[in-house]
Amino acid sequence: MRRRWNKKGEKRGSNERSNGSFQEKMSSKNLLTIFVFSIPLFIIHGIEEYFTGFYKVDDILFGRLSPDISQTAFTAFQLFWWTLLVAIAVGMSKGKLGFKMAVVIGLVYIFELQHLLHAFLDKAYFPGMVTALAFPLIAFLYWKVLIKKYGRS
Repeated sequence: MRRRWNKKGEKRGSNERSNGSFQEKMSSKNLLTIFVFSIPLFIIHGIEEYFTGFYKVDDILFGRLSPDISQTAFTAFQLFWWTLLVAIAVGMSKGKLGFKMAVVIGLVYIFELQHLLHAFLDKAYFPGMVTALAFPLIAFLYWKVLIKKYGRS
């Protein structure tokens, strides 16, 4: 039996886990699974936003630009965003991204609720609303796992 040292400098037997508890690993795997599942949704969501003219009505960024520039800027943003999502998933799978990035991802899920809020307030379709219907469930599951993983002191 080969002995190793843990981070506190204590000897550890071979029957102990070296990379965190089983529950921590499962929480990380669950976060990654939820996130990876949401990437195709983000892509479909961006396509819905493009074809329904979200860039024309967005009051945060794209709607403030001229129409031809806003469409180009929105398209470039979507391509960058989708690439970034894949890069984040790769980083998560290698254990390179921690709590802060996990919170940012969770906040993005919550931010997508703006489509539903606009639709509710306007009592009409708002660009991106159909695919945004899935984000509350994803946000709930994601935050539930995230809080379970990091919520303990």
